[in-house]
Amino acid sequence: ISEARTVARLNHENIVAGIDVGEADGTYYFAMEHVEGESVAGMIERQGVIDERTALQIGAQIARALAHAHKHGLV
Repeated sequence: ISEARTVARLNHENIVAGIDVGEADGTYYFAMEHVEGESVAGMIERQGVIDERTALQIGAQIARALAHAHKHGLV
């Protein structure tokens, strides 16, 4: 639960926000914000191979999110 609480405190445009974390009747939960849009997997399923520019943009967003998580001791 402590890791989930740390994740819930992350605030970054490329990381889905955690809203709440806890335990109810022996079941642990982690509630996250709902994000509209298509996943990368969905994009690849729909259109096949993605172009280099789009792949680089996605990779850069992932790298920024990982850097933020690392700064907060998660990676």
